[in-house]
Amino acid sequence: MRILQTLQTSHISGAMKEIWLFIGIFISVFIISVVFVNANLFFHTIKGMFSTVKAENYVFSSSGTTNTMNAVLSDENTDNILDAIPKDHIPFVSSKQQIEANLQQKKYDFSFSLLPPGNRIYIPSIGVDAPIVDISATSETKLKHGDFASELFSGVVKYPSTPEPGYKGNTLIFGHTSYYRWKKNPFGEVFAKIYQLQKNDEIKVARKGQLYTYEIIDTAVVSPDKVDGTYMKYTDGEYITLMGCYPVGSDTRRWLIIAKRKMPPQNNMILSLH
Repeated sequence: MRILQTLQTSHISGAMKEIWLFIGIFISVFIISVVFVNANLFFHTIKGMFSTVKAENYVFSSSGTTNTMNAVLSDENTDNILDAIPKDHIPFVSSKQQIEANLQQKKYDFSFSLLPPGNRIYIPSIGVDAPIVDISATSETKLKHGDFASELFSGVVKYPSTPEPGYKGNTLIFGHTSYYRWKKNPFGEVFAKIYQLQKNDEIKVARKGQLYTYEIIDTAVVSPDKVDGTYMKYTDGEYITLMGCYPVGSDTRRWLIIAKRKMPPQNNMILSLH
């Protein structure tokens, strides 16, 4: 009897060890898989913890590098700048003295930046600079299932049925927060840091030669079937909503960033990204 009990105890103990071994292997494989799939995201997240983006002077070009053109006029350099202007380029003034008088009265603002070609989105506080992909026509099946995998290799995507920036309504733009490491997608983590965005942060959209600036007013984490009901609450003005999958390496929920357009001053004649 004792031998039988000993054998039963030994058998149960051995079975428990196998179960714990299986659980340990499963957890290890799961962790290694998550780290492997999202290695780039983890790298940039850790790197971002030790570096900051200077948003106040963050001006972008189409290549993703800073490309600013500022003409700052002061008493010391006004003469040099005016002397460098060919006379045939200023037929609307009669003299150098008149230009100086106008500048002293601060009638002109010479601080400006050149907009890059194409349609792009800029988020200075997290260093995002990416093309916006337009889908002019698509199949009903593609819209129903939200299958835009090929377009997301070229940037972030403006959802086809949402309005253009500059029009009343809510423009929905979505992008990857993480992607398969073995698939070379240059925009696989373009929205990886949107969770860091806070209220009052700015989002800038350059579209068809115009610059639109939005200020974040709300954020939300919802299930896919709640996306429409959440972002469509904001349609009584000019809004933009950014969307990315959440959490890391999963598409079970959606992170939404909702921002309202900041209307430029009526007398602002110079377009600036500052």
